[in-house]
Amino acid sequence: MKLHKYSITGLFFFIFLFACHRDSDKTSLLHRADSLMQEFPDSALAILESIPHVEKLSGSNRADYAIFLTRARTKMYIHESSDSLIRYAVDYYKRSWNDERKMQAYYYRGCVYRDMRCMDLAVKDFLQALKVIPKESEHLYLGAIYENLAGCYEEQNLYEDAMRAHHKAHEIYIKQKKDDGLFYVVRGIGYVFMLQHQLDSALVYYQEALDIAENIGEDYYKSMILSELGILHNEKGEFQKANQYLSASISSAPIGTNLFSEYLRKGCILRNIHQMDSARHYLNLSKSSPYIFNRGGSYGELYKLEKEEKNYPAAIEAADSFIYYLDSIYDTTKAVETAHLVDKCEIELYQQKLGGRYKIEVLLLLVFFIIWGTIYLLIDKRRKKKYLELQNQLMKSRTDILSGDLEDQDNSKYDFIEVLEPSLKLCLQLFRRTEAYEKLLFLEKRMGGDVSLSIQEGQMICESIYETFGDIMLNLKIQYRDLTKEDMLHCVFFLLGCSKETILLCTRTSEGAFKSRKSRMKIKLGEDFFGWMTMRQCLVP
Repeated sequence: MKLHKYSITGLFFFIFLFACHRDSDKTSLLHRADSLMQEFPDSALAILESIPHVEKLSGSNRADYAIFLTRARTKMYIHESSDSLIRYAVDYYKRSWNDERKMQAYYYRGCVYRDMRCMDLAVKDFLQALKVIPKESEHLYLGAIYENLAGCYEEQNLYEDAMRAHHKAHEIYIKQKKDDGLFYVVRGIGYVFMLQHQLDSALVYYQEALDIAENIGEDYYKSMILSELGILHNEKGEFQKANQYLSASISSAPIGTNLFSEYLRKGCILRNIHQMDSARHYLNLSKSSPYIFNRGGSYGELYKLEKEEKNYPAAIEAADSFIYYLDSIYDTTKAVETAHLVDKCEIELYQQKLGGRYKIEVLLLLVFFIIWGTIYLLIDKRRKKKYLELQNQLMKSRTDILSGDLEDQDNSKYDFIEVLEPSLKLCLQLFRRTEAYEKLLFLEKRMGGDVSLSIQEGQMICESIYETFGDIMLNLKIQYRDLTKEDMLHCVFFLLGCSKETILLCTRTSEGAFKSRKSRMKIKLGEDFFGWMTMRQCLVP
């Protein structure tokens, strides 16, 4: 039986170690992907996609996997169609102290929403990322966040907001000396001007972007901006310049670059300047594009060209193909819009769920504060009631003393100590609630070491004693009329059981003056009462 029990225990232990080993392997793969992300996003993506059973990941590993995979896909220009993956990371890190991961979760969810054309949600997440971005991550993300914000504002036709975001990114990239980021910012500013049909201003920024691309020496950047300069000159009606820029864009493009859009634009421009054969050549190249919009546009332009050339059979053939692709474009657009509406509906339902959870959390927090406030008020009320009771008892004791017959006080039967004890007890209860009491306790505990007390602190302690032990001092004055104000202060220090060093610190007197005062007080009070007073230890409860 024992052997069977040990076998089961060993089996469970083996399974536990195996599970831990598997989790450790997955964690190491995540770290490996993160280290490759900046320079080799394709390798990072391959590692992440190779991790088996990612649905079994939990906690920070699952949240990190969501961030890393979304980041890798964003860097590889793979558009996301759902926020379900990155949403987990946001939910996990939004209450975390890890600002780095929290910022990344919001930033990449903003990128996903931008892919999904949910610009208002994307803007919210990018702004949230700005709020939590740590200083050490600004060199990687700050400019990119503003650039993405600018792109979202452009899509919403908020051109002033887009321009402000572009200029903010421009300042950042200038400080960071990032030419590639600067290229995209300057190009973006030019694009906003072109959207507003301010073509001359757009031309200035596009030329600046071309200069930056040439300084970088990256053919891809140069080809991109030359193509957009061609579009700009086409908008201005300068077809010859537009043709020259598009030709330069095609010739400078790196090998393997998709140029179907450039072929379509060049074909349109060549048709406008009546170079029909060349236009037909580029439009025929463009209609081989894998993108349905390029193919449809190519057949539309071919229809116009063949019609102008009075080549009606070819025009009819191009028109039929154009209509076919137009229907396909309509169906595709409708499907995309439907999917977008479904995604938007899902996001809204999720936000409603979050809103309901947030309301519950706020309500619970409010209930907690109400309960805490009620308890505090009850405790405070009880404390004030106790304080008032002590004050009333002191007033009653004071009245009894003042109304008493002084001749009776001189009677040998009158026991002054018995009269003093109740008042002393009440005053001590009040004094233990003051800051001066805490300070005196601290001085007594540290006495013998390196202890200092400022003049203001000493005055505060003495004033608190005068205020709290007024009844004791009154009793002493009535019984011993020769006592001075300073004598009564020292009496209270003695009653509290304070050491000589503490009294000297608080009263700022010399040791010689203290000894003289102590001798005089012994004479004024009598040896019996003075001995009783100096033997008490009332400071510690």
